[in-house]
Amino acid sequence: MGSFRRMAGIISARTHGLVANQRAFRTIPSRLVDSGHKSRQTPVYFHRMRMSAPRFGSLSAMALGTCLFFQACNAADSQEAGAQNNGANPEVPEIWRADVGKELEKLLTRRENKALEVEGRELPSATLLRDFYQAKGYDALWLGEAPRRRAMRLLSGAKGYGLEPAHYLPEPRQELASPKDYARMELQLSDGLLRFGHDLAVGQFAPDSAALSWTPNERVPDLLAWLASSADSSAWYQGLRALQPDNPLYHALQQATARFILAYPLEDSTATVPTEKQDSIQAHALARDLLRLRGFLDSAGWASDSLSQLALRHFQRMHGLKDDGVIGSNTAMALGRSNADRYRSLAITLERWRWENDWTQPFAWVCLPGFELQIIDGDTAVHTHRVVVGTRSNQTPEITSTINVLVAYPYWHVPYSISTQEILPKTQNDPGYLSRNGYTVRDRSGAVVDAQAVDWNGVSAGNFPYLVRQNGGTSNALGLVKFLFPNTHSVYLHDTNAKRYFDSEIRSFSHGCVRLDRPMDFAAYLLARDTGSADMALVDRKIAERKEHKIALSPGLPVYLRHFTARADADGWPIFHLDLYGLDAAFEADRAREAAQMLANDAKRKLQLEALEAAAQSPDTLVPPTVESPSVSP
Repeated sequence: MGSFRRMAGIISARTHGLVANQRAFRTIPSRLVDSGHKSRQTPVYFHRMRMSAPRFGSLSAMALGTCLFFQACNAADSQEAGAQNNGANPEVPEIWRADVGKELEKLLTRRENKALEVEGRELPSATLLRDFYQAKGYDALWLGEAPRRRAMRLLSGAKGYGLEPAHYLPEPRQELASPKDYARMELQLSDGLLRFGHDLAVGQFAPDSAALSWTPNERVPDLLAWLASSADSSAWYQGLRALQPDNPLYHALQQATARFILAYPLEDSTATVPTEKQDSIQAHALARDLLRLRGFLDSAGWASDSLSQLALRHFQRMHGLKDDGVIGSNTAMALGRSNADRYRSLAITLERWRWENDWTQPFAWVCLPGFELQIIDGDTAVHTHRVVVGTRSNQTPEITSTINVLVAYPYWHVPYSISTQEILPKTQNDPGYLSRNGYTVRDRSGAVVDAQAVDWNGVSAGNFPYLVRQNGGTSNALGLVKFLFPNTHSVYLHDTNAKRYFDSEIRSFSHGCVRLDRPMDFAAYLLARDTGSADMALVDRKIAERKEHKIALSPGLPVYLRHFTARADADGWPIFHLDLYGLDAAFEADRAREAAQMLANDAKRKLQLEALEAAAQSPDTLVPPTVESPSVSP
């Protein structure tokens, strides 16, 4: 097992070397040099990274993402291969192949109906391992140095997929000195790979289906076929990709995750940063220190005001904020966040992606914490729109549906909660509020009620026998067009008459529906792919006529509303968002409870084993003492 430790050391050294040699690049990427960079408006997602040579630093940019990690490790392979050639005879494992097979058979069959333990560690994939090696005649996969290094390298790079290497790597051993050592290593390594493949395919944790408005994925990965393909490295890595979600957004984020951990130290410090309004000098001084600490600014840039400003603007773009170099409350909050916390956002979002069924192309998706809607066709974002979503008290839910109706010049049927909690108090204070804002009132039978004749002060939330509707038009809360998709939450996309909110960084102001910037562009896209006779001329005509008109769309456009706190931009870097509705925090709390329960169960099991061992050493304690029955009078 010493070879494994040497390999890990070489990989670590090479990785740190790459990061150190590219410090200028990693801290100030080329894209921040252009202050007018607009990639967030027209992002394009690629399965492979697009890179440009940096203007800062001595080295040209390398292809990063997962491939960069493997490139570093390939160099480590060469170094270790030379070291191995100077040591033990590399042919010895092949001579032992038959003996290793016998040891594998012993380990796998001696306790057929019990948990499989190796080195005191239970292997969760016991059933799969028994089936796999029995079908192979107990022939080992990992005797050769090259395949073993490849497998260990993959597990060592699990962090680039948002997973922890320690969960999958075999227990470290000082050496592989016998067939038994190789057999134990074989099973641990195969078990780690099977669990790694499973977690990449469907997630490490089971989603809470009760909290979701969509069905988690039902993929059944063929892990044994993937493991069997390990002899062909090309097929093995292609199979690894096939195990994961088939979505360009996922693959872009995974590569951005691998790139992030290579470029930035995962330090876990936090800080409280004042805004410029609170203390301008302290805010910028602390921002500069934190940008340097967290790898966004190197030592040379630290001494330059202009480079510090460029780094700050790059940092703002990486957090979905206005890149104006001003330290407002949102930028101050982001600066106080550690890189380890950013990595947790990446890992949690990748986990959420693995809960997903594959999305039907093309599709629209709303990144709720990013306040953005994109239409994705292939690997390209063909439309990008700013959106306003629900507040923390009126959250926009996660939904999977299909946009199938476009409504021109819509009426707004005001929900009962808004009618009683917002409109009623305004009407009680201002009797002309309803007519001035285009509202009509009906009773429960649908008959129009003269709002001026109603004694609104005698009406309450518990006694509100009316239905309120706002007429269409520019003053209507829904604007001039809305887009419907079936869901149980009565949520839809719509235009708005409150355009000012689109200029805010944190755009959570609605009652749960999604307000859409540039809705006519969105409508034009939907109608351009519609097979019916409707077009934008019809929409414009109905708006001019001031008549509500519904257009059924065929085909509809799949739409996905998700609370993902991280995603990738067009240049392959991650963008981090606020945990708007606390879903990431809830996820971590659930994992903490699970971990505590597991520790408690382990401690309980340990106490039980100790009690049994103590009882076994004192046989008399296993026999309950005889208790004489009390005398009973006849």
